[in-house]
Amino acid sequence: MRLTPPLISTSEVRYSPTGLRQLVLRSLSIPTIENLAVTLDQFDSFDLTGNDVAALSNFPPLPRLSELLASGNEVASISPDFAAKLPSLQTLSLGENSLAALSSLVPLFKLADLESLELLGNPVVSRPYYRLLLVSQIKSLKVLDYKRVNKEERDKAERFTKSAAYKALVREVFEGADAPKVEESAGGKHDAEFDKPATAAAIRTQFTAEEKEEIKALIESAETPAEIDHIQAFVARGVMPPKRGKAKEAAPAAAPAPAEPAPAAAPAAAPAAKRKRTTSESSAGSKGKGKGEKAAASAEEEKAAAPAAAPPAKKGRKARADSAASAASAASEGSRGSRGGAKASPAKKAAKAAGGYAKMTVAKLKEELGRRGLEVPKGVKAKLVEVLEADDAK
Repeated sequence: MRLTPPLISTSEVRYSPTGLRQLVLRSLSIPTIENLAVTLDQFDSFDLTGNDVAALSNFPPLPRLSELLASGNEVASISPDFAAKLPSLQTLSLGENSLAALSSLVPLFKLADLESLELLGNPVVSRPYYRLLLVSQIKSLKVLDYKRVNKEERDKAERFTKSAAYKALVREVFEGADAPKVEESAGGKHDAEFDKPATAAAIRTQFTAEEKEEIKALIESAETPAEIDHIQAFVARGVMPPKRGKAKEAAPAAAPAPAEPAPAAAPAAAPAAKRKRTTSESSAGSKGKGKGEKAAASAEEEKAAAPAAAPPAKKGRKARADSAASAASAASEGSRGSRGGAKASPAKKAAKAAGGYAKMTVAKLKEELGRRGLEVPKGVKAKLVEVLEADDAK
């Protein structure tokens, strides 16, 4: 929708919370600033939030206007005469727009009374020294991106103007007569404080057509999403990403970093692996032995494993019975590998020593059935004992 005189004359007029007489032109899909001269400079504030304005330009002289709200548009540039047309501007809100280069903010540096500036949501806020540059150039600024500019930050911005980084930044951001005077001695004393980056090439704010094509080719030739993210990280900082060959050369140096936590987890898994190898070696060695040697080897393995699985010691007759029943359960697994159970297995012997399966708890009986691969029947304890005894008789 065009910003026509009829639209302006029928738009809402109200007083803002701060007492400013405001013309409301919100969310009307306005693409261009025009025809504001019909307001006859009768307003303190314009609210252009949520439109499609692409450039802050074409303003008539409005010496009364002290507030301009233009968040949520498509603003990518600001007219060089912006400050001359709005000399009394104190509050400017340009959040969620498309301002990408530090050079696009230069027209704001001439606003002598600007106290509050908001640019969050624009690509420019990620540029190196963005905040220090604005604080150093707009002396009247009190609040930037909803954060108060304190004395400490002003002192830091003053030191920044005496560094080599600032000297390089001025060459890139400003053009011709607009460039501020830079001391010849700038650089040296404060360089260590402002060392990201230290050369003009590293703080480039815009890319040439050839560089854009090169970046596009790098993205197209990327083999993994990680490579694309790496390229985008450089572009976001306004730095030309390294060529693919150089990136690969640097890769081995960074590769060991993710592998550092691995050794900490290795010792925990090592004992289990060691036990597994020991068992396998014992089993392999026992194949060549006779019947008696097989039984002896099995008994030795069960004996070695028993301390790890044994429950805490208990007192009294019941503790001795439970201990014997546990030994019977552990021994039965090894005995089943011998000759078809022709001789009495260690499990049977342990059960007899404990007074038979009837003396074992229901939990131990179920555990023994599970170890033998038998189905646990439903019913009382007697049923479990019956199944175990029937299996022993086979």
